[in-house]
Amino acid sequence: VQLTGHPGSTGSLPAVSGVALTSLDASNVSSGNLADAYVDLRVDHGVTFDGQGSVIAASKSVLVPVERAGVITAASLVGDASGSITITVKRYTPSSGSLNSATSLGTIALSSAQHARDTTLSGWTTSLSAGDVLEFVTTATIATVTRVTCKLKVELA
Repeated sequence: VQLTGHPGSTGSLPAVSGVALTSLDASNVSSGNLADAYVDLRVDHGVTFDGQGSVIAASKSVLVPVERAGVITAASLVGDASGSITITVKRYTPSSGSLNSATSLGTIALSSAQHARDTTLSGWTTSLSAGDVLEFVTTATIATVTRVTCKLKVELA
């Protein structure tokens, strides 16, 4: 922690709820060392598909490794223009250097819209383990959208 603003300076963090913390990570929060409704330890997993001026093609995919276990709590999709596109999110659980077969976690779509956000995730499988690999796949009929970003909000376990 840089307390004086000089590189290499270290020190303790100030007391939070009467507990002096020297670091802030998932173990501090989950063990009850920090009681603050505004602390949200999470990681966002996401991808951007770019058709470079052309409508994005179906069946394009990007793989993203999962480093920390967690629970998906929201999915968001934003395009460069109002249009239609569906992104399916799949999960691989690798073993022995192979990805094995994928399990579909859920989908999020734009339907004549530029932005979509899903916080209910009805029908989704939301649990992720460290070491999983996510696959984001463009599916269905795609219209107008030439660049789209899909993000998953994952609260750490």
